[in-house]
Amino acid sequence: MLHPAFIEMIQYASRKKIYTITSTNGQSLTPEIAHAIIESGLDEIVVSMDGLDQDSYEKYRVGGNIDKVKAGIQSMVTWKRDLASKQPEITLQFLVFSHNQHQIEEVKNWGKSAGVDRVVLKTVRIKDKSRENPLLPETKYSRYLQRDNLSYATKGNLKNHCWQSWSKAVITWDGKVLPCCFDVGKNFKMGTVGEKSLLEIWKSKQYGAFRKQILDNRKHKSAFFKKAVRLTFNFDSFEFVAICEPLISHFTPVCR
Repeated sequence: MLHPAFIEMIQYASRKKIYTITSTNGQSLTPEIAHAIIESGLDEIVVSMDGLDQDSYEKYRVGGNIDKVKAGIQSMVTWKRDLASKQPEITLQFLVFSHNQHQIEEVKNWGKSAGVDRVVLKTVRIKDKSRENPLLPETKYSRYLQRDNLSYATKGNLKNHCWQSWSKAVITWDGKVLPCCFDVGKNFKMGTVGEKSLLEIWKSKQYGAFRKQILDNRKHKSAFFKKAVRLTFNFDSFEFVAICEPLISHFTPVCR
């Protein structure tokens, strides 16, 4: 969203009938930007709001302002209604930690009253599973089970498939094409837009080999995909989905 040509890129993709989605921490969602986003043709926007009050929010979103996030979401909802637009789908994402899990019901209610299209609950992935981590919520909202020795084991079994590798790609601000948003370190670059066309990258031998790893033996052959997991929870009329969990230890991201 900070890219100076952000709106123009979405408009171009929309004209080409390409489904577009973006994620934001909401710190830059002014009424003017919210208006431009609604008119751009964007299909979906995910706004991270990991707390309902400033104290719980800034424990993870260091330097962030919860009031800016709420105001940005409400601006988009208002513009979407006033312009009678069906797009974008507005997703409120709540990253569940031990310090904010008590706010889940409140988040559901806030999202409903604000007029978002859906509320998503997202789990976290820890770097060190050998010791207890105070950031993790209770097991119900975690991707882990805690062992008797206080270490952690990941829930569920990993299947040899992932629909995202055949349906979408991530393009970073500098043009790198990644197979998934989980690759925050850009370690699995498939190519760079500008050096090659997106179609060339999408159909490349490198991308094909990457997909084949998933079908052959995702868990043991792919260092990337063995880390991704999808967990779905249903609470009343809201569907909460956890996918591509961010990596955390005892550090927190700084909102800029």
